[in-house]
Amino acid sequence: MKQFKFDLVAVENLPVVTTEKGRYYQTPTGERYPSVTSVLGSQPEKKSMLDKWRKRIGIEQAERISTQAARRGTEIHSLMENYIIEGQVPTDLMPTKKHIFNGLRNAVDKNLQTIRSIESSLYSHRLKLAGRCDMIGQWAGVNAVIDYKTSAKMKREDWIKDYFMQCTAYSIMFEELTGIEVPNVVLLIGVDEEAEPQVFVRPRNNYVTDLFKVLNEYYERVA
Repeated sequence: MKQFKFDLVAVENLPVVTTEKGRYYQTPTGERYPSVTSVLGSQPEKKSMLDKWRKRIGIEQAERISTQAARRGTEIHSLMENYIIEGQVPTDLMPTKKHIFNGLRNAVDKNLQTIRSIESSLYSHRLKLAGRCDMIGQWAGVNAVIDYKTSAKMKREDWIKDYFMQCTAYSIMFEELTGIEVPNVVLLIGVDEEAEPQVFVRPRNNYVTDLFKVLNEYYERVA
């Protein structure tokens, strides 16, 4: 079992308020900023695609699938956090969750070095945005935002631009709060029935323009 090095940067935990419009974080100076996931999820084309999918398969089935996916994602996040912080390796997982966990574990064992932040609340006055980031640390020697996802099937890169924009937002937030540069984003996607996770390592700056476009459109809608 690998022993990870921690050099954590202190950031303040933020209160969270959930409304019909999404999740908001209260900053230490009193601003209330929307979560990056709420902003990305509010894009009209995303909402339209989701509505069409729910109508196609039925509301009850859509709710069941969404709930199961959210529950599994939360559990995998907890398993990975406990492994990295406490060195805990579960022994009683169902086969699908076991191979997802083992694949993610192998990836971090090979590539993750010094950890600077884990499950931290972040925000940016520049972006007027906030969120909770899975992890920031050195991945193959370069500072990166590291995010875990789960999926029933393999993802094409052009399907998951929102994931990259989410990580890009966390990178900008962390740099604003700490002054520490985070040039890369790393997406680890554990896939059902696949022995190894998908691993995407990309430069953060590839997605800054797209992120600001989405943010500008969001604030025009809510103004």
